[in-house]
Amino acid sequence: MDKQLFQKKIRKEFNITEDSYIEWGKNESGELQVKIKDKKPTFENLIGLGKSMNKTNAVKLKKELYK
Repeated sequence: MDKQLFQKKIRKEFNITEDSYIEWGKNESGELQVKIKDKKPTFENLIGLGKSMNKTNAVKLKKELYK
């Protein structure tokens, strides 16, 4: 895992800890955007976040996965 270093005053101001999860990216205008979250999401946190435009059948999808 990559380690990111921040100045002490920045860590205090934005409450950045060792467990914090940092997301780097660009916003619509192309500027750097940094998001700081309390901790890295677990698999359980991610379940159900995405949506499909099509209706799906979980049993059928699972069967297709193991073909």
